[in-house]
Parts: sequence; structure tokens; C-alpha cells
Amino acid sequence: MSTREAKPIAFHQALGARIKQLREQYEVSQEMLAYAARRAGLPWRRTLVAQIEIGKRHVTLEEFFVLPAIFSVFAGKALQWLDVLPEGQPVSLTKDLSCDDALALKLLVNSQGQWEPKIEAHFDSPQTRLEKAVAPAEIQQEEAIHQAALGDAETKAARALRTDAIDISRAAFQQWGRSLTAQRDHLLAEKGVDPAADARHAQAIRGHLTRQLLAQLKPALRKGGKKRRKKSI
Repeated sequence: MSTREAKPIAFHQALGARIKQLREQYEVSQEMLAYAARRAGLPWRRTLVAQIEIGKRHVTLEEFFVLPAIFSVFAGKALQWLDVLPEGQPVSLTKDLSCDDALALKLLVNSQGQWEPKIEAHFDSPQTRLEKAVAPAEIQQEEAIHQAALGDAETKAARALRTDAIDISRAAFQQWGRSLTAQRDHLLAEKGVDPAADARHAQAIRGHLTRQLLAQLKPALRKGGKKRRKKSI
């Protein structure tokens, strides 16, 4: 057995690995974590979470302080800052300064490791404001919206309208409570069309229904486009 000490890794890489570990521990997808972060005020997307987890993107100090509140939503209890710190891994703080994880905690909290801030102290109650805002049903719907954006009808419509599939998917859920593809197939079934019996006829009806449904979504899509342009100004 080798007795060599583990080689220190950069702190941001260790923290990214810890975020991934916690996310998998609570069985949370990258999209769900990004959504919870957005509800907490951070402009996170799934791709940004992925970059953080593999160490390509540093977590800012502000983001670090919000992390316990974000994971508290999935843990079902108020976490502390110490809960999200890397553990059991030597880290390098600079190219000339490395330390083990225990010393890293002491340096961060400027104490002997007896720092125990309570997340609930910063919110209305132990049932934190964030936990109230990010209900599991909302997170699940956001996940469903992003999954639906990968659908055939959504991706084709996005190309035709030169917009994002996620915008079409979100507008569909707001309009009908389901995806564009699901609404189209629902109407197809209502018409008694059996794709297995007559594929060409079903395909033609699908196209007609999709165009009708997109016409219903266009006002919401235009409204969403205006909001994005205002934010970019």
C-alpha cells in the first residue's frame, strides 16, 4: 500500500467535486440544481453547473454563501456552510500554498473549526423562504419543461420560428399544462387518428395541428422575446 500523501488539487476543483457529490447524494439533476439556484437569485443554467462540477468555472464568494440554502431545499433541513465544503482532500489555495481539508476549514472560518452559522437565521423560519418558494412540484415541472424541449415538435418549431426550444416548451406548459408534443398527440387521439393504421395521414394531421398550436403560442413567445431584449439592453 502506498504511503504517499494525496496531491493537493485547486480549491475550486475540490468545491466543484463536492457540489457534484451533494447533487448526486440528494438525487438532483444539474437542471434541477440550476433551477433552485435561479430561484435563490443566481443566474445559473445546467451548463454552468456542469462547468463548476468539472472545475472549469470558479464559484464566486456570493455563490458560495448561497450554496447551503440551495441544497437545504433538497436535504429537507437547514444546512450550514461547513456542510458544502470539500472534505478529505488536500487543496491548494494558491500555487505556493497548500493545506489539508481540516486546515482549510480553519482558515476559512478564522477559528478552531467551531463555526456553526444557522441558515434559518437568515430567513423567516426553519421552513426557509427558499423552501417555500421552490416547491418540489415546481422543480419537477421545470425539469419536465426542459425535458420536453428535446421533443421532436419543439425542436422543429424552434428552428422554424428561430427561437429556443425551451421557450416553446415553457409557453406550452403555461398554456396547456403539458408539452407541445403532448398537446398535439392529445388532439390527434381526440380526432380518432391511429398512426399505426395510417402513418402518412397521421403525419399530415400532426403537421396541421402543430401549426394551429404554434399560432396559439405566438403571443406568449413574442412577449417572452420582448422581455429578453429588455434584459439585454
